[in-house]
Amino acid sequence: MAVYTEIGDDELRAFTALYDIGEVLSCKGIAEGVENSNFLLHTTKGAFILTDKLEPEDFTKQDPGDPIT
Repeated sequence: MAVYTEIGDDELRAFTALYDIGEVLSCKGIAEGVENSNFLLHTTKGAFILTDKLEPEDFTKQDPGDPIT
């Protein structure tokens, strides 16, 4: 898949602040994956794959206890 979505620094920080995954070190769009846009996210607690299944305005609405669907 291609990277279709751009995630701004403020949006990314707001999203990652909802989870205990550390501070963002880098985030790069990747072509791998089967859903929408995919990103390789490096934080102070490890590396993660972020798949954009949410609309940008949903990033700040997500409750940390809710699963991402």
